[in-house]
Amino acid sequence: MSLTVVLGAGFSIAASDGVFPATDDLGVRVMRRIRESGRSEDAVRPFRGRRFESWLSRLAEQQPDLSESENLRNREMFSLVTSAIREVIRECQDEVLKGQPSWWLQRLIGILHFRQANVVTFNYDVIPELVLKYCRLYDDLEHEAQAEDALKNMPLPPETPNRGLVFGLPTAKTFRLIKLHGSIDNYWVPGDLTGTTIRRWNDNGRFGAPGVPRVVDRNQLLPGREPFIVPPAAAKSSYYRNPLTRQLWKDASDAIGSAANVALVGYSIPATDLVSSGMFEERLSNTGSIVTIVNPDIDGPKFAVQELGVSEDRIVSYRSCEEYVNALESEIRLTPDDLAKASTDESLDHSLVVGRWTYPEYVVVDGVPNGNLSEVLLKLVPQNQSIEGNARDCMTVANLLSRFPNFEHLRVEFPDGKSALVATAGICNSNAGDQRSILLKTTAMPSLLR
Repeated sequence: MSLTVVLGAGFSIAASDGVFPATDDLGVRVMRRIRESGRSEDAVRPFRGRRFESWLSRLAEQQPDLSESENLRNREMFSLVTSAIREVIRECQDEVLKGQPSWWLQRLIGILHFRQANVVTFNYDVIPELVLKYCRLYDDLEHEAQAEDALKNMPLPPETPNRGLVFGLPTAKTFRLIKLHGSIDNYWVPGDLTGTTIRRWNDNGRFGAPGVPRVVDRNQLLPGREPFIVPPAAAKSSYYRNPLTRQLWKDASDAIGSAANVALVGYSIPATDLVSSGMFEERLSNTGSIVTIVNPDIDGPKFAVQELGVSEDRIVSYRSCEEYVNALESEIRLTPDDLAKASTDESLDHSLVVGRWTYPEYVVVDGVPNGNLSEVLLKLVPQNQSIEGNARDCMTVANLLSRFPNFEHLRVEFPDGKSALVATAGICNSNAGDQRSILLKTTAMPSLLR
């Protein structure tokens, strides 16, 4: 079943354990940043209360009731706010990168990878890309998924001087990430209608090592560029005239309209965002797709979705991201027939191993029913303890099928107590002992030495 996941500010808040701010809280922090820099917002109507989007909407466009000088002051403040938004989001992201992504987030990225889902995000941070890099996920051809594989049709990195013969990495099949409001690593020449100046500059770092800004290098390869992020305002027409942004919105519209399931994760379709709400209304009202709401506050987003023409019988809701990830994992099916087909002979005398790619990192040593007979919980030990140390016997495909002939799900329990569902199975090219092995790939694996 095709899946499109839409990420809003609530997702970034959940993924960061509250480090990223909600929209209006972002507005408060942005204005504080501008005041601390010595600039004053006194020249324009100040931002008050909980109306950051509406306030930005008025700054973003020429207003007929204002003089030319007043509109110019608004435009100056709008530019200051845009830069401050990037600074605040970057600081929050660096704070998040000091730790590790939560287990539910790793499993979610793994599910999106194996299902090759479409992911539409209105967030400026690059957390999804960095979690993909952190998880080290491989496709069926054993190509490791990189951020560039997910960012199809997104701004390209700058062209660097030729330093000799360089071969590109093969492209991996993974989820498609569509960033509709730009990103903190995007830069452009303001007002560029061609889109040719929009480029991506990667100094974001990774989990465990926040990035270090390389301003001198960036200024050399991207001279004259400023951050390209589309502020959360209702009127954003000046940002939509370049072909790159228009293509991304068209891709997002197609992904939403063609999906059997559209999940709104921490996104409530704000009425002030006329462009987004119009797209969702046109793409959701006349389809039979299921709309999944993931939000601690179900009532607000549910009302917004129904206002767009989605009947209540098409709406499913979850109050937490972890609850939603559990539901997504329950949709994954791996049957005895799948394991039998993965084997190379009828004896099924293949040991079961778990790993990210052809090297088995864990060996299955036992299996027990997990709540009911449809799911089997596999017990693991590290590969070196079971094979080199000969500590325990490996569980084989034949043994698993004889004990659990009708299972639908395989879940593995890692030595640290974490568990994840098996997403796919295939022949492992590395040997475990004297036998060929069946490699089980899970939605997530505990972090190893990185």
